[in-house]
Amino acid sequence: MNISILLRHSGVWESEINYERYKSDGILGGEDVSFMNLVSTIATELNIDESRKNIEIRYIVEGNSSPMNIRTDMGVRLYVEVKKHEIGFGMYPICIDTIDKDVVDIENFDVSTSSIVCVEHDCCWRFSASVRKKSNLFKIRYFNSEHTCPIRDMLLTNVQATVRFISVVTAPKLHNHKRIHTSNDVIEDIRSLYGIDISYKQAWRAKERALEIIRGKFTNGYRQLPKYLYMLETVYPNSYIRMHKSEEYKFMYLFISLRPLMRGFDYCRPVVVVDGAHLGGSYGGTFVSASTLDGAGMIFVLEF
Repeated sequence: MNISILLRHSGVWESEINYERYKSDGILGGEDVSFMNLVSTIATELNIDESRKNIEIRYIVEGNSSPMNIRTDMGVRLYVEVKKHEIGFGMYPICIDTIDKDVVDIENFDVSTSSIVCVEHDCCWRFSASVRKKSNLFKIRYFNSEHTCPIRDMLLTNVQATVRFISVVTAPKLHNHKRIHTSNDVIEDIRSLYGIDISYKQAWRAKERALEIIRGKFTNGYRQLPKYLYMLETVYPNSYIRMHKSEEYKFMYLFISLRPLMRGFDYCRPVVVVDGAHLGGSYGGTFVSASTLDGAGMIFVLEF
């Protein structure tokens, strides 16, 4: 299955999350595309000389989150998983930046020869070169590309996942609020998808951050309440809507009884049931509602 990817390039980062004044192109990539193949495809499409430029690949999952960088095959796999859940061409565009390649610092350098060795003295990895006569070019004399030191094992086995990485993987599975996805499920997902073991605390924090990505922060929700109540009063005139605040302008409680629900009570059974549920968010509290039964025996909410 091919995935259509929108490319944004030749722009500037006005802030950490805003990529502006860009040009757009597009490419197709397979589900099993590697990082090197993705870079090569982008370079070909945008006519970038890879011998002179390094290509940086980033994308933004949500409007208020910092960009995710793609640097490895795992980063590509994560991006593909995210795109599978939002297959629209314009969703999660990739932002491209190019950086001139730096000249490598060479140790043990003199006018005619140079050699580079591994930081582990017992390792056999070595690179040697010498300058060609009457030119500014170096000729490779010896190169052993195999590391015999523990560095290779350390780099390839001690793979870790950050909370932000885990939250991006988890977010698509939390869109359905009816689906129960526990922290243990997050641990198992990361283990089965990427072969990485994470702690319960990491999984819990990642799940909380994923929910924040989807629903926003509780603080912002309370800030939006006045706008929401204004729209309710505009759409449902003559309703009874009251929000009470403390002397320090802190939220205390909210009461809503919409006009259509008031009128509907005239056709319901004259029995009112009051029920409450504790809120599990950062600020706690209780949600209380009053309801009755209509003529068809269905629950009819009166106020909350």
